[in-house]
This record gives sequence, structure tokens and C-alpha cells, in this order.
Amino acid sequence: MTLMLVCFWRYGYIHLDGGYYVSAGYGVAHGHVPYRDFFFPQGPIYPYVYGLFHLLFGSTVQTTRLLSLIWALIIFILLYKHTLHAAGLFAATIATLLLGLNSFIAYFLVVEKLNALSGCLLLAGCILFMRQQNDWRLHIGLTLLSLAVMTRYTLLPVLVPVYLWLIWQNRRTPVIVVRAIFLQCVVMAALTLPFLVLCPEQFLYGIIGVHVSAGAGSIYHFGLMNKLGAISQLARYNSLLLLITFPVLLTLLFRKTRRTVFLDPREWVLWIGLGLVSLAHFLANWCHASYQVPVIPLWIMLASVGFARYVHSFQYSFIKKAFGLALLMGGLLSVIGYSHNFIWFDGHTPASPFLEDVALEVRKYTQPDARIITDQPLIAHQAKRQLLHGFEGAPFTYTPFWTTERCRLFSTVNDAMLAEMLSNQEADMIVIGPEAFRMASPGFVIVDQSRFDQTWALINRYYQQVSKIANFAGTKEPITLYRPRFEEPTSKP
Repeated sequence: MTLMLVCFWRYGYIHLDGGYYVSAGYGVAHGHVPYRDFFFPQGPIYPYVYGLFHLLFGSTVQTTRLLSLIWALIIFILLYKHTLHAAGLFAATIATLLLGLNSFIAYFLVVEKLNALSGCLLLAGCILFMRQQNDWRLHIGLTLLSLAVMTRYTLLPVLVPVYLWLIWQNRRTPVIVVRAIFLQCVVMAALTLPFLVLCPEQFLYGIIGVHVSAGAGSIYHFGLMNKLGAISQLARYNSLLLLITFPVLLTLLFRKTRRTVFLDPREWVLWIGLGLVSLAHFLANWCHASYQVPVIPLWIMLASVGFARYVHSFQYSFIKKAFGLALLMGGLLSVIGYSHNFIWFDGHTPASPFLEDVALEVRKYTQPDARIITDQPLIAHQAKRQLLHGFEGAPFTYTPFWTTERCRLFSTVNDAMLAEMLSNQEADMIVIGPEAFRMASPGFVIVDQSRFDQTWALINRYYQQVSKIANFAGTKEPITLYRPRFEEPTSKP
């Protein structure tokens, strides 16, 4: 597991959505408030956790992935220790192989996104929920679950069966549940109210509005076939996990095996929560296999414990060895077969996610205080240059159909603002690909050709090409660097 995490830290293909995640950490590290001062499309926990790390070590792909790697290792340790405690060494071995020999999970845990943080909080909260022996474990477990939800709000459904079970279990002593719910209300209010007071519209847009804006016809509106494709991809990369999940779920059909496999009713609760989160991911406007990554460690934990108990019910001990060997071989084959899918190659050489070539060119033509316009914010962070305000969340902050007043409120840019920036040569450099400003937010729709051509005409009028990199980070797409033409800036294009 550690070897794969380190490999993907260094060579895992660059996740272009990581730009606004690194920007979020950078913004908090420099005293800015999420949503109010910059666009961010997730909950408020990630920017502050990663922002503290960025404050100490800088805002780059390297540092962001390093913190994600640390969370992933904590997940691995928690999973091993709990499965060992709950069902013995065989369960811990299964969990170790399922998580440690899965390149899909390793890659999507180590990237700049919030998978590792939300997955770690969720797993830790569920483990404390399972082991609750006193009030403080219950409260800490629920708090961790609340933090997981406020990191990624699609995890919210897991709280429904958890609280319903607590209410039922403590129906004769309701003060316990009331105290627990009150404490979590205080926690969530303390973390939410500041944003609802400072920037309610921007906060609600970031956590809800932008995610429901992809209507029919949008490139981010996934129909049934697209979603089934995402499920197929998830099944392909997690076939071994499915292999042990099916017999565990089949035991529900038989009373004897059901009592053997599901010893603790809280396991039912978490299975239901896992199912509800998975359903929420499937029903979302756009669906990707990686959205399931934060709950996969929980899935592995439940399936490993259940399967180990099921196998323990057999009289033949060789079954354990045979299955363990088969799982080991299957895991190793999956690593060999799938790991290359998460590394971009430039010919036969891995393309670095650290963007050394682009960063070097940017630094070559700009001063340290330069401001950059780019549709890939990671470029500015890797080159240690500032983004022009409104591009922290690019490309999703290009909102050509909004008024200027609304754009300023939500830290986005429309055509009029972009034209003013270009004509006044506010950016010391523009670093963009050929499809920059092709997609409009919100709604994620393709702009008409005339609007697209007009934007590029302004770019070519006020800026000149100084460098071009043919294969940007292994994407096989070029990235072009522009400098101002140094003509007298005007107020109008």
C-alpha cells in the first residue's frame, strides 16, 4: 500500500480538478475565507485542514498529495486494527489485501482531492460507533461522522440509519440521544454558521448550487448509460471486493448464517448507510466511479469482517489458506494489470504531475509577483505565481451568462470582466490550452462558437505567444504561454 501511494504521489497522473483544491488550501493559508473570497465547491473542512498544511509546507501538488498520503496510511492502519479486533487475523488479512493491493483506491486516495480526508473521518467515526462502550466514544464517533459529512456532503445519508438506530436503542433513556444530537447540532452549527453569516449565497452555491446546475444537454449531466458505465468501472477495479461481498449479503437469506455473520446490529446500520451513500452518488447529476472512494474503506471493513465470520463457520481450515492465497494472487495481478491506468506517459516516460516543464517556462518569463490567467490553477501554484482573482476555481469560474455584480459576489468572471482584464493587460501571463473558455458555468454548457472566437480574438490582440508545450502533463494537448504585447493599455477592447 505504501509503495503504491508513494508511486502515485510521484507519478500518478495529474488530476486537473485538483487545481481548485490546492487553491482552497492556498487561500486559507493566506488568510482568505472560503466561498466569500474564492470559489470552492465542497464543504469547509478541507480548505482549513489542508490550508494549515500549506501554511507550513507551501501550496503545491507535492505537499497536497503528501497530506493525502498521510490520511490514506491512517485509513490503512485503522482498517487493519479494527478488522483484527472484530474478527481476527483472517479478517485483517483480507482487509489488508483488498485495500493494499488496489491501485484504483491508492491513486484516488493520494490525489489532491478530498477522498482521503473524508474517507479517514468516515472510517474513524464508524469504528468508534461500532465500539461505543461509553458516552465519550459515542460523541467522538458522531463528531467524526459530522466532520466527514461537512468535508463531502454526499456522505450525509450515512447519518440517517446511525441516528435512527440510536433513537431506537435509547428509546427508554431519550436523554442520551438528545444529548448526542444536541452536541452534534452545536458542532455543525459552529462550523456552518460563520459562512451562513458572512457569505450565505456563496456558501450554498458552493455546496449545493453548482452541483445541481448541470441540466440535460450539459457535458456534466450523466444519463443512465453513463452512470452504468461508472458502476462498471467501479466493479472492474474492485472485483475482489465484490467477490467477498456477495456471499456476505447472501447469508442474509438464511437465519443460521445471518446470525453467524452479523453479530452486531450496528453492522446492519453501517451497511444501510453505505448503501444510501452509494445510491446518492448514483442519483447525482454527474456520476464517476471515484466518488465512491471515501466509502470503500468502510465497505472493505464490513465485507472483510462478515466474510471472515462466514468462513470461520466451516470445519475445513484449508479454505482460509486457499482463499487467502487466491486473494493475494488476484490482488497482485490487479496491481500489475491496472496500475498503468493511473499514470500518464509521455512516450515511455511517466509524465510528472508536478508540471516541472510548464512551471519552468512560467518562471522564465515572469517575475515572482506576477499574476496569471489560466484554466489550470495548478500551473500557477507549481510555478509559485499568483492567480488573477476569479481564476482560483477555473475552469468552473468562467460564468459568461452572469452579470458582473453577481460574478464579483461569487468570485467568478464573465465576458465583460475578462475583456477588461485582457485589454488592461492585468495578467502578466496567460497559460491556457486550445479549449480554454469553451465551457460555461453554471450548467457546464458549451458556449457558442462566436462567443468562443471573440474571447480568443481578444487574447491574441492584447497578448502574444512566447512559448508552447506540446504535451501538457501527458494529456496530448498543448499548453500555450502568452505575454502582454506591451501596447498602451486601454479601458475598452
